[in-house]
Amino acid sequence: MTIAMETDLQMVPNPLALIAEITHRCPLHCVYCSNPLELTSRKEELATADWLRVFKEASALGVLHLHLTGGEPLARPDLTDLIAGARQSRLYTNLITSGIGLLRDRLAQLVEAGLDHIQLSFQDSNEGHANWIAGARAHAETTRPIRHSTVSRPRIRRAVPTRCRFPSPHPSSRTRESDRARGSG
Repeated sequence: MTIAMETDLQMVPNPLALIAEITHRCPLHCVYCSNPLELTSRKEELATADWLRVFKEASALGVLHLHLTGGEPLARPDLTDLIAGARQSRLYTNLITSGIGLLRDRLAQLVEAGLDHIQLSFQDSNEGHANWIAGARAHAETTRPIRHSTVSRPRIRRAVPTRCRFPSPHPSSRTRESDRARGSG
């Protein structure tokens, strides 16, 4: 049996998203990361003005979404300026982060600058496994933004959608999670 497929699909004439790896710096040493080393030193990173030009040009091309990633984008002291520039360029801005360094005041500044979305990356739901995967005792730091986002609601004028991403859990975590789901854990 042959299945006929529609062949007149229309392609979008322009890119819809820009993934901007704004730094290689990161406090973690995750075993799965594509940036295990600082591949570009801080002094060789694109300057704020260069990134703002890139965002403006991307918007002019029809890009709608900007995904700020790294390394750890929070390592850049100019992150608030980058987000404000993305907002001026009319880009929906997503911050992809481990959450390390995302304290309550900094979160409020980023939201005020125009941050639309945060994607928090966790290494595992189990603290011991998460710390092993991250190569650092960082699990408590990566969960802090969740506590801040619930505690600081009155200080933030608009809600910021937050998505948490877990890589495939460690096999022993899967067993514990499935036991909990069955009510036996």
